[in-house]
Amino acid sequence: MHKGYALLLVTVMGQAGSFWVSVDNNTFDYAETKTDGSLLDTEKNRNLLGVSMGIEPEGAKGWYVKTRFAAGDTNYAGSLIGGAEVYGSYKGITHNIVSDSTLGFTMPLALANPWNLTIPVRGGIGYRGWYRDLNAYSEYYDWGYATVGIGVQYSPNNRLNLGIDVDYQKAFFARMSETLNGHHFDLKNVYGYSITTPLRYTLNDHYSFIAQYRYEMWNINHSEIIGGFYEPDSRTKNHIVSVGVSYRY
Repeated sequence: MHKGYALLLVTVMGQAGSFWVSVDNNTFDYAETKTDGSLLDTEKNRNLLGVSMGIEPEGAKGWYVKTRFAAGDTNYAGSLIGGAEVYGSYKGITHNIVSDSTLGFTMPLALANPWNLTIPVRGGIGYRGWYRDLNAYSEYYDWGYATVGIGVQYSPNNRLNLGIDVDYQKAFFARMSETLNGHHFDLKNVYGYSITTPLRYTLNDHYSFIAQYRYEMWNINHSEIIGGFYEPDSRTKNHIVSVGVSYRY
């Protein structure tokens, strides 16, 4: 297994391509709801900082890998277990660590068009984790996922490249583990999608300035009841603005 990962990493890095890194500002918006749709609790923050990096192929065909990491505090609004279960009756600060990594293959569709657009399609697998420290106890959400996507890229000149990407993710082996009672909940129907608008401006033969806006959503359906507790329905909606640099090797 480890030899397979090493061979794949050598393949990704051995192809002609670019290494990129960016700093990210995440607007975090998470909400848990009852089955009737009423709010249980929320986590919100406009400035969850992070960093992303990855490798992408030359010419929109080949293997790609990317990883993102973000950490910071969010404002919690909800209620205490065993207390008055009214949304907003308790407020606090939650400490968060979010990570997300993807490995996949991309290639352009061979479609003739009068605007010289590049239309890449891609597919891959990934892993996402969210550590949520609620002070009195902590929770950890994690899952693997399969992802497919399509994009459109347009270059008005030989320096500027603009695009839009749409991707869908379907999770597998999704669960939430918590330290209050030591339960592990299997999460149901976990899926997500993202819309990204990347920009690249070539500075010279090796370096480019990159920036992008990304909207992402993850949906979780409620788990089974274990020991009188369950993980409710939830939805995460993040807005991420990134700026960085790319090095063509």
